[in-house]
This record gives sequence, C-alpha cells and structure tokens, in this order.
Amino acid sequence: MCLVDWLQYSIYLNPAVSFCRSHCEKSQVPHLTVQIWSLIGLSNTRSLIKAVGGLIMTKISPVLRFFHPCVLERKLKTKPIKIQIDGTPIALFRDGNNKPAAVLDRCPHRFTPLSAGAVEAGRIVCPYHGWNFDKSGCGKRPFDANEAGVTCKVPAFKVIEKNGYLWVARKDVVEEVEIGEEGWDYIGAFGFESPAPLHVVLDNFNEDEHFPFVHKILGWDAEGSRHIKHTARVENDAIHVTYSAPQRKFFGMRLVGFAPKSQFNMQWAMHFNPIRASYTASFTNAEDEDVSITHSRATIFFVPVDEYNTTIHVFLFYKPVKSWSSLVMSLTKNLFLYMARKDLESDLKLHKLVSHTPYDLKGMYLSPFDKPLQYSRALLEGVYFSDKLHRGERERTGLDGREKTPHL
Repeated sequence: MCLVDWLQYSIYLNPAVSFCRSHCEKSQVPHLTVQIWSLIGLSNTRSLIKAVGGLIMTKISPVLRFFHPCVLERKLKTKPIKIQIDGTPIALFRDGNNKPAAVLDRCPHRFTPLSAGAVEAGRIVCPYHGWNFDKSGCGKRPFDANEAGVTCKVPAFKVIEKNGYLWVARKDVVEEVEIGEEGWDYIGAFGFESPAPLHVVLDNFNEDEHFPFVHKILGWDAEGSRHIKHTARVENDAIHVTYSAPQRKFFGMRLVGFAPKSQFNMQWAMHFNPIRASYTASFTNAEDEDVSITHSRATIFFVPVDEYNTTIHVFLFYKPVKSWSSLVMSLTKNLFLYMARKDLESDLKLHKLVSHTPYDLKGMYLSPFDKPLQYSRALLEGVYFSDKLHRGERERTGLDGREKTPHL
C-alpha cells in the first residue's frame, strides 16, 4: 500500500473526520484525499499529510524542550494572547494569582482556539462551548456537576519571566537559558516578526558581508569591505565568527559609544540549544588599543513561528569602559534602543526579498564569508531539531574538526 493510499484509508476510517466520510458517501466521491487535495490545492504528498494532520491533531514541537522568549511580559493583561512556536499554537493567560500560564491553543472538545476566548477566575474559557481550563490544563465543562473533578485536559506549558519577557517551554523542562553575564548592564529588549523562514533569517545574521549595503550605522562602507578581517569556526556545537574593518561615520556615533576613525570589531557565537547569538561590538585604534566608550552587546533569539515566519527577540546590554560610561548610557539609553531597532529593521526589509532562498543552498555561488551558512544547516538538524549530530553532516560541513572552504 502506497503512502497516499494509506493516508486516505486512515482518514476515511478516522472517527475525528466521520463527518467528512459521511459527506463522501452522500456525494459518491470514493476518495476523501482527492477532495482535500483539490480543495487546498496541494501538489505533493508531504504537504497533504501536514495539512490533514494539522486538522486532525496538533503535535507539540520538539524544540519546546528549550525555553523560548515569546512576548513582553507587560503585554499579557486580562485577555489571552496567542503565540506559535514551530507550528505549535499556544495560548497565554493569567491565572487566579495573576501569574502567566500557557496551554495548547486548542480546546480538546472541537479544537476551537482557546486564545479567542476569555479568562474568568483564573481559567481560560473556550469561546465555543464554555469548556474551561486552569494553569495546569485541567478542565471542566459547563454541564458537569459541581462536585465533578477534572473532566477534560489540555496540554500545559511552563512559563517563566526574565528580562521583561515571558519564556515558554514544555512542563518537564528544568534548565533555563542565561542571557546576561557579570559586568554587563541590561538596557532593554524588543522584538519583531520576520516574513522569512528560520534558515533565511539565520543566514542573514551569520554574515556581515551585507553591512555596507543594508545597514547605515554599524560597520563599514563599501570601500572598507576591502579591509575586512574575518574568521569562522565551529566549537562545542556553536558557530564562532569575528569581523574587523574600518568603522564608517554616522550621526551621533560618539553618543552611543562608537569612536570615529577606528576599527569596528564584531564577534559572536551562535548557539542552537535554543537558537541565539550574542553580538559584541567594540572599537580599537591603529595601535589595536581599545578606544570604546562602552562595549555593546545584543543577544538575539531566533524563534520559528512556522515554515514561513520567524520571530526575533533582541536583548541589549553594555559594559562600561570609562569611569563616566554609565552616566552617558543612562542619558542615551532610549537613543541606543532606537538606533538598534532601526538598524535591525533594515534586515527585515531584506528578509522579504530573500524569503524564497532554498534550504540546501544549491546553485549558489558562495563566498568565503558564507561558511557559517553551511555550519548552521548541520547544527539546525543535529542540535535544534534533534538530539545529536549525524556524522555525515559533520563531515560534509567541517563539523568533524577539519576546516572546509565553501564552494566558490
């Protein structure tokens, strides 16, 4: 029996879609699969399986074994909020103690989104038939007797608060993600959604070759591209990258700690458990002396929403270098946040243009700066979406410890 035959047979017999089976019989259409296929215009078996599977049941993504930032804590008020992590819909709400809680955004009764409902006495209420659930996912139905216990359940998630954000993971997850370090002061955070798949966003944030043409603040101009010093390697299942080139001039650069006529140095390590990278910027003079007023750091989390969209959450820090650095930063904090947001919005505009970029990189004339793109494919598959790296992926991308030059 081929996969499509098995699928249509399974769907036809599944009680969850008995109403579709009844419709098939009445209309004398022998195959429900054909109806679904023509209805949603799918052209391959994989897409068909995913679409039908999404109607019948919602799986919890394996990436939720990691904590992910999802929304600013202040945005969760009296009404539920819907988020999505790698295709898993989640409803956020506040329980009876005004603490954040999260459950699968799907009522077990008729799969209505719970986030479209309301919160009453700390319980999230389905807008369709009033089934309601507490922070643990334990539910009750309006027609149940008062003394009845739990009569239905929905999967619940763990929610923590950190750096002004709400973070979500599976209930059994214990390990939290540390994003700050001693000596670094927290400035603030913001987030936005990119109209591009996760791999496209990571490709953008794993190279700085685009700086002269996409960004207007950090980095070098086109002339400075000829003087770039660059390294890229994989160590401990993380991508480590460094760039160094002449910093271009921009208005207000001294106010936010950037020295003119200096070398701009950017270094980062991108980890995949979960996916985040800390970008640290500093400045040196011709004698390689540090001339920064402050060192700045942006720790960025990349969270897949679905196959086509990615959320980006940015946490900004700074480390004082001069005795008066903290005073300067306290006066220019909002300006720093504004400039960081505007700079990253330039990437978002580009994401829409390149959202079609294929995952396999085939046919692309890659440059030496694109080595991290190859590394990220292996780490996505071997760490983020799985629990181990396959040997073949290690050897193909150089993750076995040997340096591999990208195809030129």
